[in-house]
Amino acid sequence: MNYLTTLQIQQYGGSKRLNIDAVSDQVLHLLEQDHLHAGVYEELRDAILSGEAALSLSSAHVCFLVERVATLLPNFEFGARGLGEEFRDTWVREFANGSIVFKQGPWAC
Repeated sequence: MNYLTTLQIQQYGGSKRLNIDAVSDQVLHLLEQDHLHAGVYEELRDAILSGEAALSLSSAHVCFLVERVATLLPNFEFGARGLGEEFRDTWVREFANGSIVFKQGPWAC
């Protein structure tokens, strides 16, 4: 089964620019643990740099991955939103100090 999730990243005003490259080895290790292709790293990186990217993963998996990556970036404040293939397949997370400070979804489709 194929999945497609749009990942949107919004960095908050006063925080430094997100630098996923500084933790690339750790992110690649997470991907390896999940048996995911290293190309997912580039998709995550694209979402951070441009604000949005498409990932070939389920929305719930992208949410789980972003939550784990956020723990590697404790000096950054940002929000993430995942939009899956179904209209209600969406979630929102906000992070500060590597922890979730707001969360909603994913909702069952």
